Amino acid sequence: MLGIPTVADNIAQTAVKRMLEPVLDPLFHCNSYGYRPACSALDAIAIVRRRSWEYDWVIEFDINELFNNIEHDLLMRALRKTADIMGAACCVLDGG
Repeated sequence: MLGIPTVADNIAQTAVKRMLEPVLDPLFHCNSYGYRPACSALDAIAIVRRRSWEYDWVIEFDINELFNNIEHDLLMRALRKTADIMGAACCVLDGG
């Protein structure tokens, strides 16, 4: 069940975001635009438009509901493996 986050939850989530973003963002693929700093849907559209002139083919892929769920254990293992600052982040993500 999802609820409205408390002020404390928002503060904790913002703190975790500020810790994780500089560590994890450089690991993302250069063509990943969703929920990234300084990347917008307009940036993604501009790339698609530019690249549409470079190729003669298009692949259509329905991504609706593709990322609705993520295995929590896999996420936690990836976070712990990636950086030394993950203790606090994992604690918040685990609900502690």
